[in-house]
Amino acid sequence: MITLHREQFPSANERWNKNDLEYLFHKTHQLLYEDFKNLALHKYFLEYRGIIEIEASNTYIVKSNDKVELHLENNERFRIGQMGEDYHNQYTLVKVFPDTEEPWEISKKNHSINERGL
Repeated sequence: MITLHREQFPSANERWNKNDLEYLFHKTHQLLYEDFKNLALHKYFLEYRGIIEIEASNTYIVKSNDKVELHLENNERFRIGQMGEDYHNQYTLVKVFPDTEEPWEISKKNHSINERGL
């Protein structure tokens, strides 16, 4: 997609360059988000990359010829969790409530509890 118009219009200007770069990043972010939600990659993200959660925000603005018809905002947080022994310690994806603590806050609490021997 990014290279096709460059062949047809070799004098692509800075405006096109900026648009191409934005599109590349958009697709990269989209694919990362999809990969994170892929069950087959949960072990990779958690054990090899140390990534436990992904948060995404999207804004959709629906327009007619006259005005903005609809403005939608969507925020999602997904976290990889590990199930218990009854479920063979499998990884699963959990949709996180917006007010849930950040992963590093939970880690700090657990570390503090372990230091006190609780």
